[in-house]
Amino acid sequence: MIVEAKISPKHSLLLVMDEDSGDVPESMGGKLVVSTRSCVAVGTRSETDGQTLVMLTDENVRAWEDPNLERVFSGVLATPNKEVHICTVHLEPVLKLSVPGTETDVEVWANDRNEPTRLCVSVK
Repeated sequence: MIVEAKISPKHSLLLVMDEDSGDVPESMGGKLVVSTRSCVAVGTRSETDGQTLVMLTDENVRAWEDPNLERVFSGVLATPNKEVHICTVHLEPVLKLSVPGTETDVEVWANDRNEPTRLCVSVK
């Protein structure tokens, strides 16, 4: 399944986490992606420059056949409620998918390492 949204999030940042248990990283440290065991923070296109297309999927990212996408994160996320949410820094929901387990492999793909206009989050 693929769910998607176009958004200009406040602070140009999105959070990937299990909504009730994410421990948000304290700082981005100038990076596009930082994580804790329960939350992945991902930078987006500057909110004043326009929207970012965000996709959340349990399918293979290569299926989209976008040669500009580059994997910028790969790790395991704690998902005790068996859900992965993408939300704003104000915890406003953007997208969500159910996942089969309490630990979920997550990959984040972006079309730019500074201000991506397209982000794909793959969960397995």
